[in-house]
Amino acid sequence: MYKSSVLHWPFLLALFLSASVMPGYLWSAPLEASSFPLEFNSMGGQVLVHHPVISNWKDFEVLSGRMPLEVTPAGSSAWFGSLSFEVDTVIHFSDRLVSLHHPQISDLKGDGGPPSDEVLRLVREAMKNGEENISLDYLLRALPDDFQIPGT
Repeated sequence: MYKSSVLHWPFLLALFLSASVMPGYLWSAPLEASSFPLEFNSMGGQVLVHHPVISNWKDFEVLSGRMPLEVTPAGSSAWFGSLSFEVDTVIHFSDRLVSLHHPQISDLKGDGGPPSDEVLRLVREAMKNGEENISLDYLLRALPDDFQIPGT
């Protein structure tokens, strides 16, 4: 299992959570469930991001969950796995947006074992974009059914 607390990954998180992003950001149209998997291509291969699983939004300040990934380095077979994430959030109610800050990946693991160096490189490349805004409404719909509102 690969562990890191310093990988920057807002690009992938924005890919799977973006519903109606502000102009100038990654997406200009709302993403629906049928939009997945989302695709990131480079000269070195491809990263597919499948629909995320949100586990918690602690005090509406820290979002956590898992992202299923399919990473195919050029000339190699696909690596299937997932990464656990945690990201600080700030809600902008008037714009119905949530800003993502200080993302952390707690682990990256796959069905067939740890990722190769090339898989790690492709994931890091896909994660190099800066902070993003996502739709508050989409994020609320993505919460688990047993989510408890803080203070209730």
